[in-house]
This record gives sequence, structure tokens and C-alpha cells, in this order.
Amino acid sequence: MSGLMALFIANLLPFFAFLWSLSLLLFYRTMYREYTNKDEITEKLIVPYAAIAFTSLMIILPIRTCINKCFENEGTDENNETYEQNVLKFITDYDRENPITKHEASIKFLEKRIGQAKNDEDKARLEREK
Repeated sequence: MSGLMALFIANLLPFFAFLWSLSLLLFYRTMYREYTNKDEITEKLIVPYAAIAFTSLMIILPIRTCINKCFENEGTDENNETYEQNVLKFITDYDRENPITKHEASIKFLEKRIGQAKNDEDKARLEREK
């Protein structure tokens, strides 16, 4: 449920940005009309107009769909291997570098390495028996 809510709010972000840029434009236009000359208003409102154009473009174009397609694999690499399968290939990770979790993470890493060595040894023994 919480994942669905986060996705819903994430999809609303371009609309929030559009409303923010529209309120920015209206606020600055009102301020410039009261305190400056009428001729200088269009030059000073370039940034709010650009913000409205950019947010409108983000709403109209299917950019979110393209981004979602990029993250469709959900934690697998091009060989469909997960993080747990690749963790032994990394030089370091956050848990092993963090001073607070360094000891526990090093123990877990060594246990995984020992488990992988046992699996490799079992595979080699089966190959020899064939």
C-alpha cells in the first residue's frame, strides 16, 4: 500500500511543479506591475514563463513512461542476476565502509564468500565424479 501511495505522489510531481511555476508567474507579474514600469515586465518574467513551458513539456511528453521502462528490471542486471548474486564481485559496499556496521558486514561478507567456496567445491567434485 505504501509503495502505491509513493508512486501516486511521484506521478503527481509534474502537476505540482506546474502549479508552483504558475503561482510564481502570477506573483512576480503582480509585483512587477506594482513596482516597475509596464515595459520591463516581459523581460523580467522570462524565468517564470520558462518554468511553465518546461513543466508543461514534462506533463505532455511521456518522459515518466521512459524512465519507468529503464527501471523495469527491478534489481537485476543484464544477466538477470540479483544484488545478492553479485555482492561478492564488489570491492566494497556501504555496510563494510560504515564504521558502525563494518564488523557485522565483514562477517556476513566472509560467510557469503565461504558459502560460495563450498558451492564451487561441490560443483568441482560433481564434475570430477562424472
